[in-house]
Amino acid sequence: MIDYWYYSQPILAKLEPNYGPEEGGNEIILKGSSMHPFIDETIINNANDTFCIFSDLNVKTPARLINATKMACVAPATFDGITVTGVDFTLNN
Repeated sequence: MIDYWYYSQPILAKLEPNYGPEEGGNEIILKGSSMHPFIDETIINNANDTFCIFSDLNVKTPARLINATKMACVAPATFDGITVTGVDFTLNN
């Protein structure tokens, strides 16, 4: 038997902070839902399969999963938008 797991697509609601130095290097906290869909599963660990893609710069950085509603990434130099699992987000305040 082969197991196949379904999970909800992450939903991004907020970036904190939503600004930073042009040289990058600051940690960004992404808040939303379904950030860590397998947090309660002992046989599935997607912590090493989660990334932030800064699409305008073509830069992919590893994400640090915090819990089901938060994850963190380190921002590269100068970015305008972010991709979480293939969905583009641009947050402006």
